[in-house]
Amino acid sequence: MDHRRQIRMWVAALFGFFLVLDEYHCDQSSDVEKHLEMGRLMLARNQLQDALTHYHAAVDGDPSNYLTFFKRATVYLALGKAKFALADLDRVLELKPDFIAARLQMAQVLLKQGDLNTAEKVFYDVLSLVPSSEEAMLGIQKVEPLKQNIETARILQIQGDHHGAYSILTSVIESMPWDATLREMRAESRMALGDARGAIADIRSVTRMSNDNTEGYLRLSKMYYDIGEAEESLREIRECLRLDADHKECFAHYKIVKKVAKAITDMIAGETGEDFEQCSSEAKKVLKFEPRAEMVRFLAYEALCKCERRLSRFSESLNNCNEALKIQRIQSVFCERAETYLDTDMFDDAIRDYQAALEIEDGMQRAREGIERAKKMQKQSERRDYYKILGVSRQAGKKEIVKAYRKAAQQWHPDNFQGDEKKMAEKKFIDIAAAKEVLTDPEKRQKFDNGEDPLDPEASESRLGGLFRSPPVHLRLASDGGVGLGRFWRRQSVTITDYDPTYRVAYLGNVLTGWAKGEGCTEKPVGTLWRNYCSSSRSDVSMTLTIGASGLRAVTKEHGLTEYWSHRVTYCAAPPSFPRVFCWVYRHEGRRLKQELRCHAVLCSKASVARTVAAQLQARLAEALREFRRDKLCRQQARLSLANAVYAQPSLPKRRIMLSTGASNYRPPLERSKSAPKLGPIDEICEEEFLPITEEAEEEEGSLSSESGVVVAPAAGEDVMLCGCPQGGCLCCEEGPDSDESGYDEADFNSKPLTSKDGEYEEEEVDTSAHTLCETRPLFRTGESPPKLCKPKRRSADKTLEEQTSSLIDEAMSQLHMLSGATIDTSYVQV
Repeated sequence: MDHRRQIRMWVAALFGFFLVLDEYHCDQSSDVEKHLEMGRLMLARNQLQDALTHYHAAVDGDPSNYLTFFKRATVYLALGKAKFALADLDRVLELKPDFIAARLQMAQVLLKQGDLNTAEKVFYDVLSLVPSSEEAMLGIQKVEPLKQNIETARILQIQGDHHGAYSILTSVIESMPWDATLREMRAESRMALGDARGAIADIRSVTRMSNDNTEGYLRLSKMYYDIGEAEESLREIRECLRLDADHKECFAHYKIVKKVAKAITDMIAGETGEDFEQCSSEAKKVLKFEPRAEMVRFLAYEALCKCERRLSRFSESLNNCNEALKIQRIQSVFCERAETYLDTDMFDDAIRDYQAALEIEDGMQRAREGIERAKKMQKQSERRDYYKILGVSRQAGKKEIVKAYRKAAQQWHPDNFQGDEKKMAEKKFIDIAAAKEVLTDPEKRQKFDNGEDPLDPEASESRLGGLFRSPPVHLRLASDGGVGLGRFWRRQSVTITDYDPTYRVAYLGNVLTGWAKGEGCTEKPVGTLWRNYCSSSRSDVSMTLTIGASGLRAVTKEHGLTEYWSHRVTYCAAPPSFPRVFCWVYRHEGRRLKQELRCHAVLCSKASVARTVAAQLQARLAEALREFRRDKLCRQQARLSLANAVYAQPSLPKRRIMLSTGASNYRPPLERSKSAPKLGPIDEICEEEFLPITEEAEEEEGSLSSESGVVVAPAAGEDVMLCGCPQGGCLCCEEGPDSDESGYDEADFNSKPLTSKDGEYEEEEVDTSAHTLCETRPLFRTGESPPKLCKPKRRSADKTLEEQTSSLIDEAMSQLHMLSGATIDTSYVQV
């Protein structure tokens, strides 16, 4: 019994254990499903790190699920971690050997890493499982050509044909982007071709492919150092020491770079802060620390060329300029040496150096202005030189100039001489005083340094075109060196428009593109143009590229002038992956006015030139857009002002409104609709109203008046003139003939009353010498007492025409009733 009871207890215990284990597995599987779902959502949102975290948790919860490993491998590939992706794919094939998608993914990863033999073997394994797999067959077909191209590139590098090797390696890297060996080979070809920055980009990609590539960081630091960028070199060598603090080569290079970088930083700070002694001393330290790297030494020679000239050490400045030009011939050093030549009065050499700078960069404003200044100074040297008169250099300060003036004035004072020598001393003393006045005045000294004598009236007279005569000599210069009227004859130069920058480049061609603008829109087309250029054996297409306000102007020997207008340039840039290339996207019109986008590219002499061209063109395009918006706004305001002109108080003068329609004045333009507001006619007083009334008209009017006895009313819109007077009818005056409130004087109208003869009234002679009056028309019946001529009253400007006319008619009717009870037919009166 005890044995059976014990067995039952063991069975019950095992049954409970299995129940708990099953419940644990159920809970664990539900957590795995949650992590997989969250990983899928994060992956869809492109949150790769969060997706990777959830897949890690899913793998830890269920290590036997091959799909979880496959999904995590996909995330690793998206992050560029091919090494971890291969480990997960191996685990997938261990759990499920017939998973074809995992084998194909592994083969593709191996192919991109450059392991062609293993990739080919995996492709054959896929064909053994699925003989109809097209992806595996295509992969096998790629392997053999890639092997042949790599071998060909090695042979070309050995033979020294780096152009061919670079072209082949670029095409191979497109299929094998994760192969570090290929990028190192292409970096060597780029260095041999002089493309140091392209080589640096390849080596940087190599360092990112591995976590502990100390050799790559050391090589990258040396490459930066060789092109003269000491700060970048210092940063890379510190990365090498961070990975391996005991690396001997990295530490030795670090000690040199650290000293050189500090000296270069202090040298630039001294030059910027105009502490030229510090600049000179730090540049000499750079030459001492680095005896071999040419570009580092070039920076030191260039700084000495500038700073020694500021310190008036002209021979040292010329020597350093010459050393710098031996290493690299750039326009800035030519201009600095030309400035030194000008300081030593070597004008021909200065002009020659400025012209050499223009040959390198045709649109260099500094060189153009330098040539003009050198020619002026050369012409000025034939006249008096204030620096030579006082015996000071062109870099002399004000204290030194005043000291030299006192010494020379004491030596050449006229009281120290007698006879003919006194006259010569007087002339010399006047020149000394003039030199002191010019050189101690910053504005006059600047003019003199630019090749213009501020005290020379002839130069001012020629500049003004002879409009003013030069002042007399005795007014211009006094015996004490003072200046009279000479200060009014000053020459001033103003730059109205800068020259359009022009560059000499090599045209790479153009290719169709689908992107008009946006970051990275030129990467693929420029890459295509660059490959075609590298593989082509034809000579370069030389082009002169000018950046103007209207866009780009390109001139080639084969095609002549080609203009690229600003409103059609959609994008321009200097791609960082192609440092010396400048490109732009232009909207062309094809056949049947079909729009097409083409990417154009040119090869510049330096990467800085390409970036400068891109920045200048972007500035010109922005200015063109602002000008377009400003013109559009002006046109819109003009249209609104023209439409507003029909109201009582238009916002523009009537003259501007009439002239705004061009040649069709008084008419709206044809492109406007019929409902648009029209310009009204100009109201003018017709001369016929002032002509005397003919006899026929008088008889006609008299018969009408005598027959009907009716007052003829004026037409609507005219002033009521019952007496024919242009100023208004006499019967319409509100205050009567004796009123003085009208504002007119008694002498304004020299009229006489009418006299009676045989029952009819006639007019006496009227003096019209002062005013021209029309004849008074008979507006009453015969036998009635006539009214007298009266002074017209000035009407108030605030009454409307209708109110004025109504008041005049009412007044006329009341006066006629008062005379003799004459009746007026008001049916003829129209307001």
